[in-house]
Amino acid sequence: MNKALVWVHGCSLQADGWQDSVIGVGKKLGRAPCGLRLSCEFDKVLLVLGSGVIARNGIRESAYTHQKLGEWLGTPAARSVFASRYSFDEAKRIYEQAHIDTVSQNTAEEISTALSLCYTYGCNALWLVSSPAHMPRCLNEALKAKHGGIRIYAAPSETNTHNFAPEYTVIVEYPHRGDDPSPYMGGHVRRMLRVPPSERVTMLQDLDVLLRAYHV
Repeated sequence: MNKALVWVHGCSLQADGWQDSVIGVGKKLGRAPCGLRLSCEFDKVLLVLGSGVIARNGIRESAYTHQKLGEWLGTPAARSVFASRYSFDEAKRIYEQAHIDTVSQNTAEEISTALSLCYTYGCNALWLVSSPAHMPRCLNEALKAKHGGIRIYAAPSETNTHNFAPEYTVIVEYPHRGDDPSPYMGGHVRRMLRVPPSERVTMLQDLDVLLRAYHV
């Protein structure tokens, strides 16, 4: 039996531009509507909204996303999305049966929870839906996880997180070209990320001085 699980990654409720990132802006769809539209592609599907983080107002990211997605479904814009190709009634059914994540606290845990739900509900394909700039992180966490033959796919939304385009996401790859003797730089980047947030501005200022010495 082929069954897909569509996971819409959560976004901090304190994030700037939350509405644009998760619901959308203009005719561009955010994570949640894109996840719902994708779900309509499958005969058997489970839509899951992440994450389980509880915001300061006491509501979970996932529950708030579900609420706002429901409000969006009541707009003419939502009907136009599903009018030409998908059944609006089917979209509403998938929305009403969506699973609300109450466990995951970060991207890595979202992947772990998604895979666990795949096993529980017999899904053999996992589709990850997030903003384009966040998608490489999602895929990296998925590739590190033990997915037991579950096929993993990426489906970026049409809007970006905090207006950060994909080119703002930097991937530090291991050296693999025989014509380029560059050393592995990932270890140093990991160390930089361990600098406490309160000290990062100073660290970047120091790093900028060092990089200028190398004319970059």
